[in-house]
Parts: sequence; structure tokens; C-alpha cells
Amino acid sequence: MKKLLYILLIFSCSIYGQHQTMLLASQQQFANEGGVSGMVYNPYNLVLSPEDMSNTPTWWFGNIGTFEYDSYLSPFGDLTSDRMNNWSATDGYVRQTVTTSPNADYTFSWYTKIVTKTEMSYRVETGSGVELVPTTSYTSELATDEWRLITKTFNSGINTSVRLKPFENTPSTVGTFELWGVQAYKTIYDNFPTVSGDAVSRMNCGAQGVVTATDGDINWGDNSGTASDEGVLWKMANTGGGNGPAAGAWDLTNLTALGYPIADMESLFDGEKYGPTTKFTYELLDGDYTINLFFGESYVSAAGLRVFDIVVNGVTIESNFDPYVFCGNADYVAKIYSFNHTVSSLTHLVIDLIASSDNSAIKGIEIVVQ
Repeated sequence: MKKLLYILLIFSCSIYGQHQTMLLASQQQFANEGGVSGMVYNPYNLVLSPEDMSNTPTWWFGNIGTFEYDSYLSPFGDLTSDRMNNWSATDGYVRQTVTTSPNADYTFSWYTKIVTKTEMSYRVETGSGVELVPTTSYTSELATDEWRLITKTFNSGINTSVRLKPFENTPSTVGTFELWGVQAYKTIYDNFPTVSGDAVSRMNCGAQGVVTATDGDINWGDNSGTASDEGVLWKMANTGGGNGPAAGAWDLTNLTALGYPIADMESLFDGEKYGPTTKFTYELLDGDYTINLFFGESYVSAAGLRVFDIVVNGVTIESNFDPYVFCGNADYVAKIYSFNHTVSSLTHLVIDLIASSDNSAIKGIEIVVQ
């Protein structure tokens, strides 16, 4: 009997050791793929503690009866998954509030595994709890005891914050489930331009509406705010200035020679953003970019009457810039001021136009992949 027990013990230890070896090998494999536990998160993921639902008040819960933290294997093979039991058949949710840009498309994704739960839904709300995306079931995408990646999209509308709910208990049922690896980021980062020459961002600074591009590249986005505005990849702050007309018989030869369609440029140069100081802040993925600033004088008619510094990330790259002089000592001549910029470690690109005489003024901004 003792000999039999000894053999069984050795066999059990062997199996356990093989299991641990396989588990460690699996963890190492996923770890080599990068990210936390092998999960590669989008660099602009808005969700805090995407794997740790126990982190409160980052995460908020409703009617979650029991919570087992870091007790189960995640989709990537490590013990970081949190198992929850929704004990009430009338209510229940898991949510986090994140800051968003208005009128931007977002990708919202997470991993779910159902154990005894039979219905799972998600929901997106405004920061005050008003429905933005209605409660929607994703049960058909799940399978019992299997991890499944759920990916949805939504538009933020006018909202600067939203509540993300990867779990909303409607229709109401009780049961056990797991959530892991929650992400929310601007959808543009799913297909961020990487081809040399492709435009990442185009801004119509004069706020004369969106300029529809006819060159096959992205449109020139509308910068409609007089004091501040925000686009998909940019934020603008304008002090003491606003938007002004700049319509006239523009000489666009310098631009059409570079391949810009004349109709697009005529629309772009119909207006301008002006002010003592104007700041443009961009969120870009790491890489090398060419920044094109579109200038032309339509108000003053002599040198020295409009002068400003062009400052990039706190460094003055052009002091005492005079658009009248830059454009050949002439009014209504369009020209591009270009410079190269490298983004690393997701540092923002910040462009400041700081006037020393009259106001700074700019017609458009284009950011292109090198």
C-alpha cells in the first residue's frame, strides 16, 4: 500500500510539474509578445487598470455579489483575471468613466468569459449617465468557459467624457462571469497612416467648414471654435483672437506646383485663424512627420506689421516670422512653411504662434508621414 501511494504521489507531482512548466512556457510566450501579460494595449488606451477590476474607484460596480481577484487564468495564461458573480436579477453593471474628445469615433474592446451567466450586454453612457449606446446584448458572441474578444465602436457626440460598461445586466439574469483587458481608444489608431506621403491630419484653420479634398487624401477638418476647438487628433486654444475672412484673388502657384488641387486651396484660403497667441496640440503615434503650415497675408500690406514666433514643443524654430515677407513681400500669395518633427514616447506635438506685432495668422495645417 505504501509503495502504491508513493507511486501515485510521484505521478501526481510529475503531472503537476508538467502543468506548471507548460503554464510558465505559455506565460513566457505571451510575455515575449509585449504588453502586460502578453497583452499589447493601444498606446492611447483611455482605460485605467484594464486588467484589474478590483481597482476602485477607477472601476465602479452595481450588484456584484462576490468578487474573486486575480484568481483565474486570463486569455494570456496568467493569474490576473477577476471572476464576478452578479447576484441580483434586477440590476448590475461594471463601469469606468473616461475622458473623450467630442465628435470622435472610438473602439471599445474587452475579453469576456461566461461561467454560469447566460446573458451579457454592454452599454455606453454620457458622463452624466444618459444613454449614448443603448444596452446591447453580445451573448451570441460568447461560449461557456471560453475567452472571447468583444470589439465595438461608438461616437462620442458632443461629450468630453463617457461611461464605459462592458457589463450591463439587461436582460436581467444571475450568474458568474469574468472580464479582462478593457480598452477604449480613437478608432483612427486602428488604421493610423504609416505610408510616406500620407496625411495624418489636415486642419482648415479659417473655420469656413470642412474642405473636401479632391486629391484622394483626407479632408481638411473644420476648426470652428473662436477660443478653443478639438478634432480627432488635435486641440486648439486661441487667446484674444478668432476666425476671420481672407477671401480674395489668391496666387496659389506655389501650392499647385506641389500638387495641391486649386479648388481645395481656394476654399482653404477663404479664412484664417488669428490671435495674439494660438496653440495647436496633436496626439500622434511615434514616428517622423513633415509639418506644413499654410500662410498668406490678406490684411496688412507692408513688412513688420504682422510678426510672430513659431514655437514647437517649447523651442522657437522661427523667430520674428513675417508672413508678408515670407510670401515675397506681397499680399494674397499663398506659401507653405515646412519643418520635420519626430514623435517619440507618445510626446504631443505642440505648435504655438506667439505674436509680437498685430496678431499671428494661419490658414491651414497639414501633418504628413515622412
